[in-house]
Amino acid sequence: MEVKDALTLMIGFGALLIALLTLVVAIVVAISQNKKIGRPWLGNRPISRLKPA
Repeated sequence: MEVKDALTLMIGFGALLIALLTLVVAIVVAISQNKKIGRPWLGNRPISRLKPA
């Protein structure tokens, strides 16, 4: 019974690690996609156009 409990614990911990790794990858992909689109809070305009003339 002890071996089965230890094996279950190891499988659960491995699944947790995989889930956390997937979350980190998803966050990195979302951040990189956001940088490609532009700056929505600036209206996707170049910064030079926002300076007063």
